[in-house]
Amino acid sequence: AEVAWMNEYNKIRTQLLKATNSDTLSSRALVVDSVKTGLNMLGKQLDSMEKKPSDYGLTRAKVLRRRGMLDNLDRQYKSAQAVKNQNLTTETTTNSSNSRLMQQRATMKEHGSLIEELGAGVSRLNQKSKAINEEANLHLSLLDGMGDDIEKANRGLIEETEHAEKVRQKNKTFWLYVIIIILTIILILLVVSGL
Repeated sequence: AEVAWMNEYNKIRTQLLKATNSDTLSSRALVVDSVKTGLNMLGKQLDSMEKKPSDYGLTRAKVLRRRGMLDNLDRQYKSAQAVKNQNLTTETTTNSSNSRLMQQRATMKEHGSLIEELGAGVSRLNQKSKAINEEANLHLSLLDGMGDDIEKANRGLIEETEHAEKVRQKNKTFWLYVIIIILTIILILLVVSGL
């Protein structure tokens, strides 16, 4: 479904580009009308994908990206539709230079809106990259702190191990002293009883 959606999107996009670059008004009008049907179909498919992206093997980010692509294509369609409507009205006029001028103005307006959208997209990318940078710096500081904590814990563990070894050694020595005292008492008793 993912590949089919992208193929259909690219097909509609190509049709729309051909329509906006076409010199004949009738072919432009025909293609612009067929693009609307394709956009509606893509919109319905994307609505389904947004509800359960995992069913289509998509992440939420990919679905949002596709929504942006579809919205952009819809804006281009509306711009082409406006040009088509302008062309139909100018076609009836006898002054062809005025219609050409209106076409150029509409094209310039469309280009202006596309440049504005591009600028907004770059601005969003800039904000996202700053947020990612801040998050990466936060993770680095957390990892550094964890490294220090691990070193402290490791030193504490070594100290406790050394302390436990000392206690074990002292415990061994204690029992040796107890045995020596018992043997000394037995020796004294033997010496006293043997005299």
